[in-house]
Amino acid sequence: AAVILGIFAETAHQLTWRVLRQDREAELLFRGMAYRRAIENYYRVDGSFPQKLEDLASDPRLPSRRHLRSLYPDPFATDEQKDWLVFRAADGGIRAVASSSREKPIKQANFPAGLEKLAGAASYRDWVFEFIPELKHQ
Repeated sequence: AAVILGIFAETAHQLTWRVLRQDREAELLFRGMAYRRAIENYYRVDGSFPQKLEDLASDPRLPSRRHLRSLYPDPFATDEQKDWLVFRAADGGIRAVASSSREKPIKQANFPAGLEKLAGAASYRDWVFEFIPELKHQ
């Protein structure tokens, strides 16, 4: 009976861990896309990228404008890796964010439209939420 109880306990632990991890992945997708949309909205004002993430919550160019209600923490942040990774554009502004986590994602396929490039990622650092402006044709 003790062995069977131990097997059930271990199975329950593994299932709980997986469900919690999948919830954090879903939250990472939500927050990453929120940052991507905020960077896009910021860019659309005058064609420049934000210099820091805080500019998305309080746009220094238009004090009454907010592109994010508040800054979201990385759902996979740890004491050693607290902040989002930021990717800079040619002008020095932020064009993308990614988790700083080196953990391997559970989700490897079936991403929503626009996020197909996240498939097969080796770590959450590879889940880059990037805004790429469309080039204007002349």
